[in-house]
Amino acid sequence: RALRVVGTRRGTRVETGAGPADVSLRIAPLVLLGLLTGQLDPAETIESGAVQVEGDAEALRDLPALFDLRDVMTRHAEAG
Repeated sequence: RALRVVGTRRGTRVETGAGPADVSLRIAPLVLLGLLTGQLDPAETIESGAVQVEGDAEALRDLPALFDLRDVMTRHAEAG
């Protein structure tokens, strides 16, 4: 299933379907969650084959900034 993530100054949208992109990824949901929360390193996931990249692999480093999950994970860890 293709999802398109569009980040703008006004926020981030996730849409179904393919479209123009800086980078295309083939990625398992748990690996994606690990990247979004900062638990996994983008370069290591590419090197290990956990992420298959077409296009600008450096754009993968910008992906977590499109979501606010790092703050959620920090608060969760502090509460636990």
